[in-house]
Amino acid sequence: MSSSSSHVTNTQYNDGLPKCVCRERVVVRRSLTVANPGRRFIGCVNYKKKKNGCNFFEWVDEETCRSGLEYAKIMQAKRDALDRQVEDLKRGKEMLEQENEALLCKVAKLTELNVHLLGRNEALNA
Repeated sequence: MSSSSSHVTNTQYNDGLPKCVCRERVVVRRSLTVANPGRRFIGCVNYKKKKNGCNFFEWVDEETCRSGLEYAKIMQAKRDALDRQVEDLKRGKEMLEQENEALLCKVAKLTELNVHLLGRNEALNA
């Protein structure tokens, strides 16, 4: 749960912010981790990129208090439970779509058989 995740909250040039060690501009980001929930930091525009990545960052906010960390853990557990429910619903939807497709094939075959039997019935009545 303590993966490094962040959200950029400001992508404009900031005259008051320092330049990165790689001489690129920095942006304000917000941590999305349980260890630092919502905590802002400045980071290079290339922060954690696969190519030309730069790991420069500097915290803007103070550390989160113990109560806030406990709350973040509770919220993460709730989010994880919701994510599992969403995955279960997706799997259920896929199963229902497959079952629906199979039923549609059966209906098509029964309709074809019904048309055939109606034709035979008309021939016998004639």
